[in-house]
Amino acid sequence: MAKKRVQVFDRDGEYVADPPIAELTSGDTFKIMNNTDEDVVWVMSDATLFQGGTFVEVVPARKFSNVKNPVNAANFSGFASYQLIGTKSGKKAKGNSDPVIIVEN
Repeated sequence: MAKKRVQVFDRDGEYVADPPIAELTSGDTFKIMNNTDEDVVWVMSDATLFQGGTFVEVVPARKFSNVKNPVNAANFSGFASYQLIGTKSGKKAKGNSDPVIIVEN
């Protein structure tokens, strides 16, 4: 079981998600570290990997999100895109494009 995380930080006025691609397998845990001075909203429109259905979580400035376990990793293989958006500025964190979670079973 590995602990995986994505960090969000401010680079020259733009929010960046690093790494831009997170690879998960069964038994891994996943969380977001918000290194900005603003709360960010973590949105997954297809969260079947974690808990089924859409979820929205506010990650406070300089804090971690709640830990997520990929409960459906044994039955899911593919990509799960998500968004990280500043609550006040509306800035959207970028990776290479949009951040992505890759699941391998």
